[in-house]
Amino acid sequence: MAEFDDRRLADVWTGTGDISLFAARGEELADLAPVRTGADFRASMSYSVPDVRRLDG
Repeated sequence: MAEFDDRRLADVWTGTGDISLFAARGEELADLAPVRTGADFRASMSYSVPDVRRLDG
């Protein structure tokens, strides 16, 4: 189990957005492009992990 300290969010943005996935040889990612997007958001997140304990049981 991990303990998390000093959690922070920065540069939070919400609004409308779009995404384009371009075709590349040998890749199927462009075929998985979304048909539409709903509410869009972006943020940066950081945290510290001061301790990790093993879970037994």
